[in-house]
Amino acid sequence: LTDPLWHASVSTLGWRVDSHTWLGIRPWAQVSYNQQFGENQWKSQFGMPQTPAPAQNGSWMDVTVGTDIPFNTHVAAYASLAQGEHTTTGEEFLYTLGVSANF
Repeated sequence: LTDPLWHASVSTLGWRVDSHTWLGIRPWAQVSYNQQFGENQWKSQFGMPQTPAPAQNGSWMDVTVGTDIPFNTHVAAYASLAQGEHTTTGEEFLYTLGVSANF
């Protein structure tokens, strides 16, 4: 069966290095290599016509550095900076801030 809302798949291979907590923060770094397979088509909702997705290179690499700031065993804040190749918007960097929780 194929997913009627998405016809391309992406395989990713990467490495992540997590550091020990230092001054209350836990830094990390990650490198990923991504390969897209299949048609570059998508649907936003069931029943809508298929439209080509913005041009994406068949393979690209992402490099990300970040840090987690644990508040307790269940809640942490995080920040990261990612650089990716061949983005459709032309932006080379992505900044992310947030809070995560596990239950």
